Amino acid sequence: MIDQVSALYDKKIACLHCQSTFTSKRVRSGSLSMLKRDSDFCTYFKEQSLNPILYTVNVCPSCGLAFSDQFKQHLTPSQKKLRLTN
Repeated sequence: MIDQVSALYDKKIACLHCQSTFTSKRVRSGSLSMLKRDSDFCTYFKEQSLNPILYTVNVCPSCGLAFSDQFKQHLTPSQKKLRLTN
């Protein structure tokens, strides 16, 4: 069994909406052992609790915005306005 403490690390994140900073857990890529990959590219790991997909979404504890690293670095004013109304 992989030591989860050493397999995970904290990444400092700035919220795209409110600009508050917080930490989010990430998986060290070298700590993963792949078991198999399906034809649709779904990957299975030896330690499923360390599946990197489970750690890709950041949720700001201040405003609740959920986003991933693939989002643009800044929200436009219209996107911020939509966020406030929902």
